[in-house]
Amino acid sequence: MKRTIQEHLEKYGKSYLLLFIFIVIGVIIGILGLNNSSQSSKEQIISYLNNKVVGIEKGNISYLILLKNSIWKKIQFFIFLVFLCLSILGKYGAISLVIFKGFTIGYSVASSIMTFGVGKGILMSLSLTLFTEIMLIPTIFYTIITSLQMFNDCSYQNYESKRQLILKYVVKLLCIIIIIFLISLIETFINVNIFLLFRKLF
Repeated sequence: MKRTIQEHLEKYGKSYLLLFIFIVIGVIIGILGLNNSSQSSKEQIISYLNNKVVGIEKGNISYLILLKNSIWKKIQFFIFLVFLCLSILGKYGAISLVIFKGFTIGYSVASSIMTFGVGKGILMSLSLTLFTEIMLIPTIFYTIITSLQMFNDCSYQNYESKRQLILKYVVKLLCIIIIIFLISLIETFINVNIFLLFRKLF
């Protein structure tokens, strides 16, 4: 297992680095986007986040609904990501989605900092979404690289080889779905409680 991971990273290390650069670009765009937004938009964000925090503190949340929404949102994202990678858009579509993902992370973190200050804003972002988003990023990168590689390999293989490649790819996608489910569990049942702990401490 360790050797397989090492060989994979040696082969696709540059691709992972490029994807990381693109997601950082997205984060920067997200931060700049919030800073350049109108005052009314900023006030709406502040009001939304304050109401969200009050709702969580009062226990006005359904863990089952949170889990369902978290899983469904992530599954939708990955379905769209796989579709882009296997379509004519290929890597360009995948890169666009990575930048968009970075944008949402940057915008979210900047919104928390704007609303609650630097210290509390970062802690709240980490506890509610940022920690699991960081966990999700390697899964996104792996999905892109394996999907693009599968598309390229299928273009030069015969029918039997294509079938084997597709079966292996489906197994990888099933593993990714399991990872998404685990990340959603953490986001729902652990992150919220870490957030409440931070609120009591700070």
